[in-house]
Amino acid sequence: IDCQFLTRLIHSSEFQRQIRDINESTAQQSLSMKNIRDFWVVFPTLSQQKQIASTLTEQMQEVERLKQNLKEQLDTINKLPAVLLRRAFKGEL
Repeated sequence: IDCQFLTRLIHSSEFQRQIRDINESTAQQSLSMKNIRDFWVVFPTLSQQKQIASTLTEQMQEVERLKQNLKEQLDTINKLPAVLLRRAFKGEL
């Protein structure tokens, strides 16, 4: 099993749903080995796992880049009123 693939799988919404379903059916929230063995998981071939993990890693890097870009744009927008006020007081508007 590819470690990156397994990490992405564990963090996937479907896997997390299975954990929630198990925890909702018990009084105390915990995962037993029996519960873990009952998980329904599809494991593609190792080469497919590596490709999936690589693709997801690239996509997550792009998401992070876009989030940073949006943060910078928001910072610029938030600074805009101060810039406009400064220009107005200087008579530049």
